[in-house]
Amino acid sequence: MAYIGRQNLGGAYRQLDDISSGFDGSDTTHTMQVNSQNVTVGDVNQIILSLGGVIQKPGTDFTVSGSVLTFTTAPAANTSFFAVLLGSDNGGTTTPTDLSVTTAKIGADQITKAKLADEVDIFAGTSLNAADLGTGIHIKTADSGFAAHTSADELVLENNGHSGLSIVSSASGTGNIYFSDAASGTGRYQGFLEFNHDTNQLALGSANDYNLKISSDGEVTKPAQPAFNVLVGSTQTFSNNTNTTVVFGTERYDVGSNFASNTFTAPVTGKYLLSYGIYFMDVDTDMNYVQNEITTSNRTYYNAFSTTGFDATNAYWNLNQTVVADMDANDTAVVKVYFNAGSALRADGSSVFSGMLIG
Repeated sequence: MAYIGRQNLGGAYRQLDDISSGFDGSDTTHTMQVNSQNVTVGDVNQIILSLGGVIQKPGTDFTVSGSVLTFTTAPAANTSFFAVLLGSDNGGTTTPTDLSVTTAKIGADQITKAKLADEVDIFAGTSLNAADLGTGIHIKTADSGFAAHTSADELVLENNGHSGLSIVSSASGTGNIYFSDAASGTGRYQGFLEFNHDTNQLALGSANDYNLKISSDGEVTKPAQPAFNVLVGSTQTFSNNTNTTVVFGTERYDVGSNFASNTFTAPVTGKYLLSYGIYFMDVDTDMNYVQNEITTSNRTYYNAFSTTGFDATNAYWNLNQTVVADMDANDTAVVKVYFNAGSALRADGSSVFSGMLIG
């Protein structure tokens, strides 16, 4: 037979346990249970209740509070009881079928972290994981009208005014930015930016070493900047008509190990400040002139003085020269001495040759 009237869409209907054994003509309150488990209802109208075969009126003949059912008039002993609970015991709603709740049915801002199990993986079924948020994160307070460069758009902080990133550390810790690649190895880096809160020092580095340091007072040091300082060490004697390389046998320092065999080799292309001071002994008038030079791969820088004006042999004479040399990587620089006549010329062991990369 066809259904007449509005179709019954179904729901959760449960028969309450029989409580008639507790009827005694004086007790008006009883506990509602289904299969010996307490149940509650959100509305008294969820209950269809019959006493002695007579349907009772909700709210008039009985009320509910939680799982307590209260009759207006205590049922007499041996009165039959029958009741059906309409819907679930969760405020009048019913349990939806699996996969039936759509996004539109969930109120805005209603899903909280407390409702998610700790083991829930929100990235399951995607190409992402908890350590990989995809192609980029763009945090925008206001539109600046500028598009980030494609080489640096994995993390973008944008504002139409001031914009920035804060790295907060302890008073004795460091704040760091590391630059790594596949060749760096686990836990290592190729470059870094570090601020030390204990010393208030800002540092830049590469290959796991400090290359530039700025102190709390603003002093800038470059621990890895190529620089050298060498001495003749012991007296060197020069012969006339021979352009002789000065032998620097004592090394005071050589940052980067770029000085060897009396020769400085430029590690990188740049401008190098080169300077020497040759402390000559026994400079006689017959020499006519003494010429010193800094010889680099690109050019020679000359320096000379004449001896013809001397009245007699000078026991000591100092010759200095400083140049800013343009050198390519692997270019070399040496110091040479030449004189065309006269007796042997000597250089004191304190004679010095130094240099450093300045730009």
